[in-house]
Amino acid sequence: MLKIISLLGLVAFILTGCATQAPKTPVHTTISPDQHWVTSSTHTYHQGLGYFDAYLIADVSRPDSPKYQLKILEYQSYWRFLDSAFDAQGKRLRFTRKDNDRGEQLMFTLNRSILEQSHQGLKINTFGKRGKKLFMLPGAHVVDFLKTIDQFNKNRSGLN
Repeated sequence: MLKIISLLGLVAFILTGCATQAPKTPVHTTISPDQHWVTSSTHTYHQGLGYFDAYLIADVSRPDSPKYQLKILEYQSYWRFLDSAFDAQGKRLRFTRKDNDRGEQLMFTLNRSILEQSHQGLKINTFGKRGKKLFMLPGAHVVDFLKTIDQFNKNRSGLN
């Protein structure tokens, strides 16, 4: 009986080790083949019964004035019908919202200064008819994204 209990304890210990979170995967930012778009990898964040996928996009076709966006696909059991959004400093953000059969799709217009201030993480507070939601993107995503854009622009200017 003692052997069985010991064996069960060992199995439980091994399974507990398997249940720990995997190490964070490195962030990878990609440049489109036409070299007009830079896109961060997708970050999936689980919260309660729902989850969201988020990634950053930059239109770098005009190096003197790139356009930055944050795209969020929220998969939730109910829609919040979001109608306002604010950055961590309380500045109102412009965004578009589309509803689909799986949830809400949000596209936020950002500027470089918001991203540069988000090295600890990008936080967007949203409010709607059916509640509020805080969306967060890890700082590593933002930092890697900006570094890729800067390196891309540096390489491009060196070629001209």
